[in-house]
Amino acid sequence: MKYSNKIQRIAIERAAKKLNLDAHISTAERKSDLFTYAEKLMWMWFRKGIPYKKSYMMCDALDMCFLFTSEGEAVYTYSGYADKRDACEERIVNAFRMANQMRNYMMEEAEKLSKEETYAEGN
Repeated sequence: MKYSNKIQRIAIERAAKKLNLDAHISTAERKSDLFTYAEKLMWMWFRKGIPYKKSYMMCDALDMCFLFTSEGEAVYTYSGYADKRDACEERIVNAFRMANQMRNYMMEEAEKLSKEETYAEGN
C-alpha cells in the first residue's frame, strides 16, 4: 500500500477542511459496513480498515465517498438522482467540480504527509 491508513485519514480530513466540508472520516472494517450506494461502489477498492469520507454534495440527491486505492490514488464514488429541484445542470457540475478539487487536495496532502514521514524516519 502506497500510503498508510493514518496518512490517508489525515489527507482526507485536511482536504475536506480546505473545501469547508465536515471532516468526519469513517472506517469500514468489512463490506457489510457499507450502506449507501456510493459506499457500496467502494467494494472495488475495499480493504479492511479503509478510511473514507462520505458526503452528500447536494442534500440527499448526490451521495459521494472519497478514498484512496491501495496504489495511493485518490478516487471518489458517487450515486444520486435528480428531480425538478436538483436537475439544474449548474448544481450538478459544481458538485463534481468540488469532488475533483477534493480528490486533488487529497493527493497533495497525502504526498506532503508521506514526505514528512519519510523525513522524520531519516532523522
